[in-house]
Amino acid sequence: MNSKTWTVVQFLDDLTVEAIPSTWIQGNECHWPSFSMEKLHNAIRKSEPLNTCWPTHKIKIFRNATYGDYLKARNKARIAENTSDINTEPEDVEVKRKRIQKILSSSEESIDDTILPPPPSISKYKAKKKTSTS
Repeated sequence: MNSKTWTVVQFLDDLTVEAIPSTWIQGNECHWPSFSMEKLHNAIRKSEPLNTCWPTHKIKIFRNATYGDYLKARNKARIAENTSDINTEPEDVEVKRKRIQKILSSSEESIDDTILPPPPSISKYKAKKKTSTS
């Protein structure tokens, strides 16, 4: 039985996500061909046999991420680019943006505390006395 499967993995070098032929995976590493983009996509889609001469890369395999259909695996890889749960449907994915908090060190805080802007100058107005002409 020669069934082709694809597994969604994350490359730990650059944190990219891809659906690759399961036969290219050995443990926590993946053999990755040095092909042009077009040839690489064709090799993945056709699930070309593993060539052990290809360079290896460290990977993380997503849980329950092996599929018998390349298009389904590719869609799950796209979902995994935006979320850690690839078992959700695309319309269920809610991408949240992380809020970056500014963290001040104690040295920055002390600088901010010691350098204060000059206080605003207060202009003094003298009220004119009203004189009555009676």
